[in-house]
Amino acid sequence: MEKLLGYICIQHMEPLWRDKANYICEAVVPDTSDPVVHEQLWAQKLGGGRFEICCIPYLLYDLELGDVVSLDETGRVKEVLERSGRFVFRIWLGDAPIDRNRLFEDIKGMGGMQEWRTENFGAVDMPDWESASVLAAYLWERESKAELVYENGRHRPDAVP
Repeated sequence: MEKLLGYICIQHMEPLWRDKANYICEAVVPDTSDPVVHEQLWAQKLGGGRFEICCIPYLLYDLELGDVVSLDETGRVKEVLERSGRFVFRIWLGDAPIDRNRLFEDIKGMGGMQEWRTENFGAVDMPDWESASVLAAYLWERESKAELVYENGRHRPDAVP
């Protein structure tokens, strides 16, 4: 996290689709005011003012890996033009007694791809509703055992697997 020009910028150091990315844009994280928080997003410039998101958003809701967006004149995400159909989950481990390597392998085994911002906080991408439902059940079980805290990254009506 870097504080620049009076706001905090959350950066992706290892974006999942780094090899496709050729552009960096930003999005303002809602419900932050002092300081304002922006998330830096790696994207692929598709042409015609369209950009495909190439990282898993850490803090933004209703934006997923592979979504196609438009930008405003300042280079910030303006709107989602095409949804990828993917799902984002965020996981906080804190000091929980969990075998992290096992967790990472379990998620990978369910088809999940991961970006970890810190040792304790990361985002998981699931390719579709079915796999997202499986992961949600798994994470709920882990959370009920106080091994982690999680949330899904959608607020839209088609949000919850």
